[in-house]
Amino acid sequence: MEIIKLLGRIEIEKEELENKLLEGKKYLITYNNIYEVRYSKNASFNCLKIYTNYKPLPLMGRGRYLLTTAKHINDLVEKKLVEDI
Repeated sequence: MEIIKLLGRIEIEKEELENKLLEGKKYLITYNNIYEVRYSKNASFNCLKIYTNYKPLPLMGRGRYLLTTAKHINDLVEKKLVEDI
């Protein structure tokens, strides 16, 4: 059981992360940011910030995160931010 560290304190099992990515849940929502989780043979898993929330209310509670789909991301930010494949 290998633990992958994403964005500092976010830790997830490698097998669980791979399963989520296969389900199409490749977007990570944190307090005020949305990241795209990517896999590369050289760097393993990494995250690319694609959105920062400047509204008064945060996207998630502090210390919480959610792996989700493109459709959920587009509904959350109320615009076409990512392509739903």
